Amino acid sequence: MPIAVLQVTMLFINLDVDKSTKYGYLLLMQRCYEVIYANAKRMRGCISKIFAFDKGCTFMVIFGLPGYKHENDSAHALGCAHAIYMELNRIDGLQQTSIGVTTGPTYCGIVGHNHRHEYTVIGRRVNMGARLMMHYRGKVVCDNTTFYYSKLNETFFVVQEAKEMKGLQQVGTVREYRPQINVRNTMDLIRVQQEQKPIIGRDEELAKFELSLERLLATDDETRRLRTPIVMVLGEIGMGRTRLLNAFIALALKRSVTAVLCTLAIGNVNYSYYAVRTLLAQLIKCENLAKEARLKLLRGMFAGNGAILKNIGVLDALLEEDTESEGGKEKELASDGVMRTLVRAVVTHFAERNTALIFAVDDTHLMDESSWRCMPLFAEHSNTMVLLTNRVLLDQVLKTLRVAQW
Repeated sequence: MPIAVLQVTMLFINLDVDKSTKYGYLLLMQRCYEVIYANAKRMRGCISKIFAFDKGCTFMVIFGLPGYKHENDSAHALGCAHAIYMELNRIDGLQQTSIGVTTGPTYCGIVGHNHRHEYTVIGRRVNMGARLMMHYRGKVVCDNTTFYYSKLNETFFVVQEAKEMKGLQQVGTVREYRPQINVRNTMDLIRVQQEQKPIIGRDEELAKFELSLERLLATDDETRRLRTPIVMVLGEIGMGRTRLLNAFIALALKRSVTAVLCTLAIGNVNYSYYAVRTLLAQLIKCENLAKEARLKLLRGMFAGNGAILKNIGVLDALLEEDTESEGGKEKELASDGVMRTLVRAVVTHFAERNTALIFAVDDTHLMDESSWRCMPLFAEHSNTMVLLTNRVLLDQVLKTLRVAQW
């Protein structure tokens, strides 16, 4: 790899392990390594270091190195950190996982003697990542730079208490990354964000969406026929697609419309029905339930609905977060036709029991093909609407303008 000063994002992952565990320390470390490596590879990161000291074993994962650079490394790093955190916490014998994420310019190059050198990163942000990891135990925390460049939904972050850290001054705001704490909290945070920091310069877009809401909530069939079933927000990187989506959701919440939100990351592209799974899990309110409790909830909720009960096992498998088999391949759920029929039945069930429903998906350029095929099913009813955001590149915008002018 070349030597350069690059902006990269670093993960410091500290594992507090009980060395007396009956499962064996080395076997436990191997299992932890497999989890970290698999998630880093999936999100296009690189494991740089593994070292042990008196406070446990620490892994260092880097995003943005030459050959692995991506336009949204900060968001990918946070997604990777959260996935690693959730998986490691399910491993028996691991007492605590702490992750610090920082972003900034660092020296990326080779250090050490010719007979024992390594490619590494050196800089103030590297030191900060290690400090965050040790001062905020049992959490995934990030610095303000990572938060800013990630462009992720502000509701996924919780501001932490400021702490003094050795060798660091002006650390800035530290935030814990907790995506989709639950639907109610997420929606409450979106509402508060719009009230305290209202979006500006988007009056025309907000007025158009207000009109769409009026038609969605209309009681007469003639007005409802004029509704907008799908709203797509297109824009380049940094143009405020997510911010506008949140403003739309806040307007809907003011009108007592039920809304669910799925925010996508690059690691979701290869997972079939990921967006569908996320939307339905929030609608059913079963995100954090164990398999037995979830299956009991589903049977009670859809009692009397033969179309859903006939495929209740498929629905349960769809809502299962862990969709990988032991060989690392994705589990086969059902045929595309069965899945579409099932999704349509579930959406119909809730559409009949709610005044209006809005299904929002952020960053649909990262959506899997199976979810794309199911998106129209969420907008089939007269009281449902789909909100989507999609990134477009500058050359795509110019091409579209030239075609329109021609």
